[in-house]
This record gives sequence, C-alpha cells and structure tokens, in this order.
Amino acid sequence: MPDAIVSAVGPLSALEQEAFLAGVVKIIRSLQLSGHIPVSRMCVTCKYFRPNAHEGALPHHCAFVDAPMAGRHLRIDCGEHEQAEEQQREDAWRRFVQPE
Repeated sequence: MPDAIVSAVGPLSALEQEAFLAGVVKIIRSLQLSGHIPVSRMCVTCKYFRPNAHEGALPHHCAFVDAPMAGRHLRIDCGEHEQAEEQQREDAWRRFVQPE
C-alpha cells in the first residue's frame, strides 16, 4: 500500500480502518464487475474465503490457513489466492455484505 495511504489510515481507530477496508473492497468489486479493472486476488473472490463463518470479533475464515479472521485481515492482493468458481464468489459476496 502506498506510504501516503498508510499514513492517512494509521490514525483511524481499528473499527474505522475495518470499515474503510470493507468500503475499498466493495469499490474494487464494483469496478471489476463493470469491467473497468481486472479481477484482483482479493479474499472475497478466493475459493478459501468463508465470510461470516464465526461469531464475534473474527467472523470470517480462511480455509487456506484454516484460521478465523477479522475484517481488518482481508487482503486485496493475496499470494495464496485461488479464484473461486462464479457461484461460490456470488454466494461468498452475498454472505459478506449481508451476514445472517
């Protein structure tokens, strides 16, 4: 992440940082769906991502490392990313934006 963004985001509280990251993920996905940018290696498009799989502070799950994760742990460019099938991506996105 560019140093200027890191510096700007640093003073935000953990909750604000998490909300900011969720917003960035949603913007990127919208741009991807509209064809303005290519699909990146984000958690929300990965076959290992399980959104809102747990209760509490670590609601998401990464099946690659078999560990729960908070929203602040979401990656926008993950080296272990493997693109999920379209239906899995759609299901994961729905669970990500509308937790049950």
